[in-house]
Amino acid sequence: MNRAFLNLVARAVNLDASSYVNDSKLEQAVIYALKNTAGDAVKAEGTLTSTGTAPANNDTVTIGGYTYTFKTALTGAAFEVLIGASAAAALDNLKSAINATAGAGTTYGTGTYAHPDVTATTNTDTTQLVVARLAGTAGNAIASTEVSSQLSWGAATLASGANGTYYKGQTQSDSDATSGGANI
Repeated sequence: MNRAFLNLVARAVNLDASSYVNDSKLEQAVIYALKNTAGDAVKAEGTLTSTGTAPANNDTVTIGGYTYTFKTALTGAAFEVLIGASAAAALDNLKSAINATAGAGTTYGTGTYAHPDVTATTNTDTTQLVVARLAGTAGNAIASTEVSSQLSWGAATLASGANGTYYKGQTQSDSDATSGGANI
């Protein structure tokens, strides 16, 4: 594996690649993390709620350090989101921007790339669900803020992420052996 790929995978499993100067050590840490990813872990999530009125020009939504700015007309800058004709259209365009799906340059700013830590999933005319890409408690630290009188998050961070109890490849007897539990 080359270093660029290792860095990518390390980020996906919440490892700080910069703390491993040796590629071999980083590769070992990545493999260990992949093998020990909780199979029943839960992803953190947060819901952005609209009052039903479209956000105003220059209102912002920030998710984990990435700020999306609502605009009545796109200026060409990355991370802008076209407000559109309604609150529902604004949320649809925000979803497209977060996921970097169809609409670059027309419903959201050119140069916007998919959010590295979350995806925008289910939305309605007045809500947008945002879910951490990785399961576990780390997603509970992803900040969610807004500057808008028409939009609000349910909490200051995503919530409900949980680490799993069993790991890929681990059996009940493995768990008992490592935890000291009796295998009855």
